Amino acid sequence: MGTHSYVDACEICGGHANINQSTRPPSTSYECYDCGWWEADQEGYEGSGFIILSEINDLRNENGMDDLTHAELLATRIRIKGPIPSPMEAHYAEYASVINRRPASRDP
Repeated sequence: MGTHSYVDACEICGGHANINQSTRPPSTSYECYDCGWWEADQEGYEGSGFIILSEINDLRNENGMDDLTHAELLATRIRIKGPIPSPMEAHYAEYASVINRRPASRDP
């Protein structure tokens, strides 16, 4: 049984991507720590797409990297013309000031 794992440049955004290649059964999985692109050809796990910010940060934390902010992910996704992450994916501190604002008074 052999598995080879390495970090390379992401084919989508140029960021940090983790590639796992297994020989038994032959399969490859790919996940980017910067844009969230993933793909896999392992039986039962085939597919590809973009993961959400919290999942990206889980991967980054497992590898000793700092959390990615919503603004950083947004800038990357705009640059690569990828799906725009929901503002609700942002850490509370990034959107709290917007959702906690009081509506303007209509009284003169």
